[in-house]
Amino acid sequence: MAAIDLVIKRMPAIPDFWFFKTAIYISENNYEAAEKTLYKGFFLWRHNNDPLSLMRNLAKAAYRMAADIASKKGKMKMKISACVIVKNEERNLPRWLNCMRQIADEMIIVDTGSDDDTKNIAASSDAAVYDFRWQDDFAAAKNYAIDKASGDWILFLDADEYFDETSIKNVRKNIAAIEPGIKIFMCQLINKDEKGKLSDPIYMVRGFRNEQGLRYKGLIHEQLFYYDKEITNMAAMPDIQVYHTGYTEQNVEKKLRRNLQLMCRDIRMNGDNSRYYSALADCYYGLGVYEKAAEFARKFIESGLTALGGESQVYHTLVSAMRLSGKSNKEIIYVLSQYGIELINGQFVKTSAVSKKDVFISACIIVKNEEKNIGQYLEHIRPIADEIILVDTGSQDNTRAAAEKAGAKICDFKWCDDFSAAKNYALSAAQGKWIIFLDADEYFPQKAGKNLITYIKKYNTDDNTDALICKLINIDADKNNEFISSFYQLRVFRNLDSIYYAGRIHESLRRNDGKQIGMTVLPDDVYILHTGYSSSIMKKKALRNLALVQKEIEKNGERPEYYSYLADCYYSLNDYAKTAYYSKKFIDSGITMIGAETSIYTRLIDALSLSGHTNDEVLAAIDLAVARFPDLPEFLFMKCFFLLRQKKYVQAEEYLNKTFTAWRTGEKKATMSLMPHLESAVYSTAGTLARIKGDMPSAINYFTRALHKKNCDEKYFVKIYNLLRHRPKRLIIKFWDNFCAENEKQRNWLVSMLKKYDKGEIFLHYAGGETDWELTLWGQKKYSDLAADLAADLSELYKKLMLASLEDNPSKNYERTAALLPQAYKTVLNQTKKKFKLE
Repeated sequence: MAAIDLVIKRMPAIPDFWFFKTAIYISENNYEAAEKTLYKGFFLWRHNNDPLSLMRNLAKAAYRMAADIASKKGKMKMKISACVIVKNEERNLPRWLNCMRQIADEMIIVDTGSDDDTKNIAASSDAAVYDFRWQDDFAAAKNYAIDKASGDWILFLDADEYFDETSIKNVRKNIAAIEPGIKIFMCQLINKDEKGKLSDPIYMVRGFRNEQGLRYKGLIHEQLFYYDKEITNMAAMPDIQVYHTGYTEQNVEKKLRRNLQLMCRDIRMNGDNSRYYSALADCYYGLGVYEKAAEFARKFIESGLTALGGESQVYHTLVSAMRLSGKSNKEIIYVLSQYGIELINGQFVKTSAVSKKDVFISACIIVKNEEKNIGQYLEHIRPIADEIILVDTGSQDNTRAAAEKAGAKICDFKWCDDFSAAKNYALSAAQGKWIIFLDADEYFPQKAGKNLITYIKKYNTDDNTDALICKLINIDADKNNEFISSFYQLRVFRNLDSIYYAGRIHESLRRNDGKQIGMTVLPDDVYILHTGYSSSIMKKKALRNLALVQKEIEKNGERPEYYSYLADCYYSLNDYAKTAYYSKKFIDSGITMIGAETSIYTRLIDALSLSGHTNDEVLAAIDLAVARFPDLPEFLFMKCFFLLRQKKYVQAEEYLNKTFTAWRTGEKKATMSLMPHLESAVYSTAGTLARIKGDMPSAINYFTRALHKKNCDEKYFVKIYNLLRHRPKRLIIKFWDNFCAENEKQRNWLVSMLKKYDKGEIFLHYAGGETDWELTLWGQKKYSDLAADLAADLSELYKKLMLASLEDNPSKNYERTAALLPQAYKTVLNQTKKKFKLE
């Protein structure tokens, strides 16, 4: 004993010597001390994989000692309940009963609607039989069985599962040796097909203590939780095998489809569940949907979950699914390398994964036929990113060639109407510590890109910041990059295994580890320009998005989160009645969109206006927006504008003042903004109210500011012209000189407006040498000279008409020409025809 204690002192983490010490205590009949050292040995065995340990050779001896101790302490008197839920199991139930009689003290059978001989077999046995109405919920049925069990431990095997003969002898002894703090245990499960072929063993939970708080959760592939908390501390029994015969060629597809249906239903009801990823991969693989199988195998690996005893199975599924879906060996090797795995001689071997410290920023993008935009994107992203991951979903233009020339890494992805799937594929290839994920029609202007790098470095050491939110400005490339709107978007984030995209369309980032994504809003010196809402492509994009949303609705039902997308689609398709309908439904749902909370209210107001609703209905929608966002200038101005239309001038001015206050001094919120688009309208409204009050200088000032904000807008020129035209000409010229300020484009526009509305002295002053003689006479008020000049021109024109009529088919053109001529010229024409006999 002294020698063993010396070794334990020097190597306390090796379990072998604790078991040696246990053997000595047993030989001395000191079972209390033996139990303590035995539990210590088992603990170290499970938690320490020391290369010096010989536990593979000592395992059987350790379990024998555990059984001996349990026997001496009277633990073999423990009661075991065996539970099973069945439906039409007449073929398997007799074998289950025979197996469990040799182990359990009571057997509980819960029937969920059998219509074969199952119930008769159960009733004629020594088991307790209960009926349970099936609810497409395995957890509910199993928990019902648990409620009926009275044993200290519960064995829960399916009817098509059984212990082999050796395991039957060891189950009770092994259960007796489990430490008091451990509540569940796993056995090796081996699938056995109808030809007797055995699969590799995987560890599955098949027994647990009958304690309050231990309950199953999950409609399918149910899992035990302890008071709703996941259980991580469990015992593994390598010498206990359970054989499963449930998957035969005849029923495998039916079972897989049932399992898939239940998992998808559970996800729809309770949200995404990473526990299902491995099972989903297996289902899709068995059904031949290999792209989906590979997708969920990767999700399971990236979730960080492990399958004790079956760690390699998910990699087998991944590799096989990728091969069967047409992926090359090069692609498969690359994907495995992302998880630090190599396939060597058919075995999956852990290597060192690619260090994400090697590359700082990865720019990711998914594309299809983006040759129009990709050049601009690449030009602006290359100075920012250390690598560019471009996922191509089937381009047939010059997109790939341009990307390859720019040094981007090209990855192919078969489009499946799922933006999240494509984006997550891009993330799996990224090696950077941070991700910039833009669309091809988005880019950071040069200075904004440089500022972004500064902020990434700043927040890189801030553990509370996972993502950076920045302003996105929609511009219309078809209208000289005119501002449309702005809002805030999450486009920059850490490259964490727990962060992924979800949603077939309008995908969003989520975490699968239960934590919230820590977000920081960047100042407006970092912004993205987006050309994707330009006039020429809006309808095409809306039709595509609408089709994808409708697919989601067919699959999941009409969920509230779809309403805003439907409103956007129908708005772009000019279906304003449906836009208003879905906008209202989204607002009523209470859901908010981070960075764009105001957009749905704007959609509602615009749609009501454009679909012919009354001013009162539109004003009610505006009031709803003002109540929700009382400090935002957009909605305050909209109310001002509608009050002005109703000639409620005092109230309109009140809301105009509120608009200016919120605009100039209010706190900027990280949400959608229309103010740059509305600036000219705000100033024009202020000018109109000033004019109504008789404050002409203020009216001119506001209309001028509106004209500066929206250059070359005729309606603002007209407003200013009408206010100026009775002023002294020197003041008018001074005003327009200040407006033009040596800007040639504005000067030419001014000349075109003056030519249209006033060809007087002001026009002549700005027109210079471009005017003709008649306009000069008009501007100089020489009306007699102008009349004589115009009369001469008109006489010359009449003469030309007469000659043309006489020379070219006079019988046909005579009456038309005569109708245009004054009487004197008509007389001359008639005399000419008679003299030269042209009748």
